[in-house]
Amino acid sequence: MSLLRSSVAACLAGLAMLAVPAHAQTAGDLRIALGGGASRGKTDCVAAFACDHSDTYLKGTLAWRAGEVLDLQLTGFNGATFKGGDTTDRGTDFGGDFKVSGVGLLAAWRWALAPQWSLEGRAGMARVRTKFSYAAPFDVNGSRSKSATQPMAGLSLGYTFDPAWRVSLDLDATRFEAYRSHGSLRLFGAAMEFTF
Repeated sequence: MSLLRSSVAACLAGLAMLAVPAHAQTAGDLRIALGGGASRGKTDCVAAFACDHSDTYLKGTLAWRAGEVLDLQLTGFNGATFKGGDTTDRGTDFGGDFKVSGVGLLAAWRWALAPQWSLEGRAGMARVRTKFSYAAPFDVNGSRSKSATQPMAGLSLGYTFDPAWRVSLDLDATRFEAYRSHGSLRLFGAAMEFTF
């Protein structure tokens, strides 16, 4: 029974630590972050055109501290290109490239895990633009673009090595659409953040 009480007490202490605002990691009211890494977009595949779901991306974020643990973030990403396919209304398969970019507005919550470590969760909406370029022999059709508002969410595990500087591992997820196709988009990478 004493072991159970000790375990419960340790869990409660751990949860209390997670709830402590990250004062030391939010020295200013404005932050800017630049990052990039690997992207994965899930698209349909057709027999006549090989799929490629992986690429790289770049991301920039401007954040404003709205509270002790709450930020409002404006984020933009670009550079994720995938190969996939779709089917016309008449049932004809075609392939091509999906190039995805977007701008999102998110609310982010940041908790201190340890003196220099913090965890951030974020959620909001993004305006995601997809440009689809047809591959041969359908390339005579040129390209098509479509923009859609999609949910976006992410996690960030960061280390503050100076009051103004933080490095992090980031994971973000959203969706995209093009013609009749739609799929998921995941961004996994690293970022460097500077606090003003």
